[in-house]
Amino acid sequence: MTAPTDALQRGHTDQTELAAVVSTSRTTTSQATRRLKRHTHQTYHILRSIDEDAKFVVHVADQLKLPIVANLRCGRWYSPPDLTHDTCYLKSTDGHYGKWDLPMRRLNLHLLKVLDEHQGVIIIDSTRRGKRFPDALTRTVPLWCAAMNALLDLPLGLCTLPSQVSASESAAMAAHLSSAILPRLRAAQIKLPARPAKSLRPLWISPSSTSLDRPDPAELDFIPVYCVCVSRVVEESDGYRGDNYVYIQGAADDEENWAQGLTPDLFWSHRAAFLASADSCDAQLASLSTLPTPRAVRDTGHASHLPGTPLWIGTRGAARRPWTDFTHVINCTNAEYAYDLAPRPEQYLYLNVHEGKKGQDQLLAAFPVVEAWFAKNVLGKQEEAKVLVHCNQGMDRSVTVALLLLVRYYRALVVPGDRVESRDVSKDDMRAALLFVTEHHPRARG
Repeated sequence: MTAPTDALQRGHTDQTELAAVVSTSRTTTSQATRRLKRHTHQTYHILRSIDEDAKFVVHVADQLKLPIVANLRCGRWYSPPDLTHDTCYLKSTDGHYGKWDLPMRRLNLHLLKVLDEHQGVIIIDSTRRGKRFPDALTRTVPLWCAAMNALLDLPLGLCTLPSQVSASESAAMAAHLSSAILPRLRAAQIKLPARPAKSLRPLWISPSSTSLDRPDPAELDFIPVYCVCVSRVVEESDGYRGDNYVYIQGAADDEENWAQGLTPDLFWSHRAAFLASADSCDAQLASLSTLPTPRAVRDTGHASHLPGTPLWIGTRGAARRPWTDFTHVINCTNAEYAYDLAPRPEQYLYLNVHEGKKGQDQLLAAFPVVEAWFAKNVLGKQEEAKVLVHCNQGMDRSVTVALLLLVRYYRALVVPGDRVESRDVSKDDMRAALLFVTEHHPRARG
């Protein structure tokens, strides 16, 4: 028993001594709470929680028989690669109260083709403790569905979940959609990659849902967009489960704070080793740089040409050697190729840019390097050049680099009537370039 506790039990009433007791008690409790939080948020516990929630993804996919689309960034962790049809990027911040928006760089137009082909889709995401659904699923997806319906001249307006979005907020969202978002989208004259014949309507599923029966698509007067939050809601009192780990709701959120360089592809490719034990997980994290490139990344290739330019935007898989399809490659990832023969510098530029928030400053710093390399090695031979600009999924870093090259060297294509080379790039120029890119590469999100 500590001396301060002895003092209390002896009935001492000295104010200084009592203050010391209270201070010591508070400090000890605070330290214990911090230690417990660090322990329960260790990467091993996070990955075990992700794996448990992923079982619900498998169950939903089996019941609904529709393609799985993982919402970046959190949702991608929960979606096993063999079940993942595609990804999307519908941010929760675009659904926050009073800030409702559908930015041009996150229009997710590629989903229209998926919905048209399969007559439905399952969007996977999660959220932290205290909420049943993330704002991305309860607000941003409904805004997106309503906006696409309007652009497609389909009748259904904004549909929200009453238990999560109040009637007054839903009315405010609908008003903002009509007065601000739709006029901007219509003015941009967006070219849609597909035109579903039925209205798009969001439906919501979580582990507490009682039924997962899939209705016959022919009997529906709409195309369902299933918004699936995979994590169960936990209370503060929840503790260790039976197999020696702490379950964490929405464990994959804010990956930059816990992943230590681990990616969803690496996790799923080496899942057994990461989940074997806490020590095994730590060992795998310590040796990330030596883990083989996941098959899903290595073998999947996709690239889209930007007409009128030598530029192609693609996935890492599109950069497989030998480069018979491309004369030049710009690698916008933080992983070099495992080739014995190093590519010639005039053919190849490696930017070493990390994925997510960590890579934003790296990408910005790389812009002068990209421009100088492109001007030296490509501009003089544009007729025969085929330049692949790629990141892992062909959705973000590669798109940003392609946008830079478009507005620097091919402005006439993306800024109507502009024939003058200029170093000044406006937001309108970037919006026009992004619309040009999404027309030919719908998965782009910039």
